[in-house]
Amino acid sequence: MLHLQIVRRVSFLAVAVCIGTAGLASCSEPDTRGSGEISTRHLMSIPCEEPGSGFTFAPLGLDFGMFGELYVIDSDNSRVFVLPDSLDGITLFTRCPEEFSDCQLIDLETGNAAGIYVSEKTGGSILVFDRWGEFVSAREVGEGLTGLGLGKPEQIYAAMSIAGTIRIVELSDDSEPIEAVVSSGDGGTYPVDCLAGKLGSVFVTEAFSKQVLMLSPLGKPRKALTGFDFKSPFGLTSYQERYVLVSDSERAMIALFSADGGFISSFGEGLLEMPTFIACRDDGVVCVADPGSRSIEVFKIESSAQ
Repeated sequence: MLHLQIVRRVSFLAVAVCIGTAGLASCSEPDTRGSGEISTRHLMSIPCEEPGSGFTFAPLGLDFGMFGELYVIDSDNSRVFVLPDSLDGITLFTRCPEEFSDCQLIDLETGNAAGIYVSEKTGGSILVFDRWGEFVSAREVGEGLTGLGLGKPEQIYAAMSIAGTIRIVELSDDSEPIEAVVSSGDGGTYPVDCLAGKLGSVFVTEAFSKQVLMLSPLGKPRKALTGFDFKSPFGLTSYQERYVLVSDSERAMIALFSADGGFISSFGEGLLEMPTFIACRDDGVVCVADPGSRSIEVFKIESSAQ
């Protein structure tokens, strides 16, 4: 039964894009929750509505760009939309080539080598676009590709849900990916998302064992996050390379940890229905894709360490 529930939950993610209809300045009075070191506020809900048609969609992959803009996947139509840094309004940014029809997650690399990476689940390819939305290339890594994590420039950590592994892919050459087996105990493995960067560890959400695992940059197992009772860990993001945020789609909340794996607090309870992928800006604005409510829920992290 657990396997069927997870498959249905993941299959539901063949969904589309969100549209912001109100800017951050129009937020209602938020609730504040925290643990002294860090607190969060709910800023607003952005309903998902396609421009001009009024047709609603459910959000899927999303990530912030180098100027604070938010990119969102419309997976039904393999399109990428963009909202400005105010999160008010939406425009079409790019379309995936016609042969790629199951786009899942978007991840961005900022700086001089800025690129936009989109995972295509059915064909198992990483699609690369430039900062203007022009398609550059596709790198096939295997069927069942879901989440992506960025390491050093042009290095991608790919969550392979069917193989139960993380594949470390160097896009700058044709070398074979490094295969890291995700160990989670009995019942098989189903990695959904991964997070790399400058955190010192690679974090992986593993659906079958209901854990978030910490790996070394070369994929060697370290430990699992503790202090939070995960039911269906899903998306991952980081805040200022000091904190790790994990969405739990079944518990309908976000758990926040220190970079070394210590649980700090949770937020979003009562405001989220089925959170999936998440993204965070350096200023603490967190966007959560919520297909259950067909919206993007926006929160603000406020840290005493700032």
